Amino acid sequence: MDLFAQGLEFARRRTDAELVQNGLQYPPFASQFDIIGLLDVHEHLPDDRQALNDLHGMLTKHCLLVLTVPARPSLRSYFDEVSHHCRHYFQDELIAKLIESGYQIEFVIQYMMSIHPVVWLGRSFTQTRNLLSSRKEKASVNELAIQELRPIPVVDGVLKFLLDIEGRWLARNRPLLFGAILLVTARKCESTGPINTNHPA
Repeated sequence: MDLFAQGLEFARRRTDAELVQNGLQYPPFASQFDIIGLLDVHEHLPDDRQALNDLHGMLTKHCLLVLTVPARPSLRSYFDEVSHHCRHYFQDELIAKLIESGYQIEFVIQYMMSIHPVVWLGRSFTQTRNLLSSRKEKASVNELAIQELRPIPVVDGVLKFLLDIEGRWLARNRPLLFGAILLVTARKCESTGPINTNHPA
């Protein structure tokens, strides 16, 4: 499901699954789901608490919600403005919101540690350089984001190598110290049952 037709057109090139254009506020489904994934979606929603409540109602009992969101507010930049991101998340902040909305945390991990310093340094440098540019040379935030998305083969190759190492490390169930992305899986609790506030570090 996607709010925008453009996103669904892109998805259609990659899957034969049924696609639905709609938003979370008015889900068009008559049945509940065993698993729901919000992959790089939750940060776009102005009222993230209400979204978690809406998703809770769309899940069958004891079933899973999977979230990926940008981590660390220190990484916010012009790129988030262009991408219409409302926020980055601290790990404990997201966990608290999920628990308050009736979920039990099953798994939490930060990943893409390899690109964290690249993202922070690159965006900080670009933003500073743009601020110091003359009015004629100053780029808009859209132009800055387009420049950032241009592939640089050597850099992309190095990052792929590092992320492959990171993936093998995570596959052995070894946590990373930090990361640019936060992944959480949370299970819907019984509405009258106790909420487990213990979660992985």
